[in-house]
Amino acid sequence: EAIRDLFMGQRWDDDTPTGDAIRRVVETIYDPNDPNPTILVLATDGEPDSCRCPNFGSGPGCINCCPTSQESAVQQEVLDAAAEAYAAGLPTFVIAISGDVAGKPHFQQLANVGAGLPPTGGGNAPLYEASDGAALESAFESIINGALSCDVDLHANVTAQDLCRGTVVLNGEPLECNGPHGFSRVDDRHIRLEGAACDTWLADPDATLDAKWPCGAVIVIPG
Repeated sequence: EAIRDLFMGQRWDDDTPTGDAIRRVVETIYDPNDPNPTILVLATDGEPDSCRCPNFGSGPGCINCCPTSQESAVQQEVLDAAAEAYAAGLPTFVIAISGDVAGKPHFQQLANVGAGLPPTGGGNAPLYEASDGAALESAFESIINGALSCDVDLHANVTAQDLCRGTVVLNGEPLECNGPHGFSRVDDRHIRLEGAACDTWLADPDATLDAKWPCGAVIVIPG
């Protein structure tokens, strides 16, 4: 609702300043100190332009136009912005709102760079396509479910021997150590929520997790 209230009162123009938008998100919204996983989902229906070059072309009917020869430079600006976001800890997932993804290789290049890969030649990251509302919703669900994790960072080391000496409580309910719906050890600094505990952690945006060990490792993670 906050996003809707902020943007619905704005004036909309027929432009796609993708690179400018990515950089703006990193500057104003992204918090690298937030312990919760953060991703950028970019849903776009066309090749990018920019605030500097809102249109490409020439002639008397072309307003604020840049030469078409600059289109590739603007696309590179978008890739650079996504690469900078990834380096800052913010991966970008791309949803192409288009029926011609194969004819627009920039979409795949952007998805690759957003996942920390080179634009070409290093394998392809997932690229999501959506031509209607149902497909768009499905793409968002796939991205979010894939990005969220049931691995939890600890603020101190917990050895395998000490794991079950700890108390882990999810939404006020204690979890069983090494149980099918409890928690297990990944390494000294991470535990993993299993089964129903994992499902609750991912599905409940207000979930709280408290974990304590005799050695003093304590975490309190708000949803």
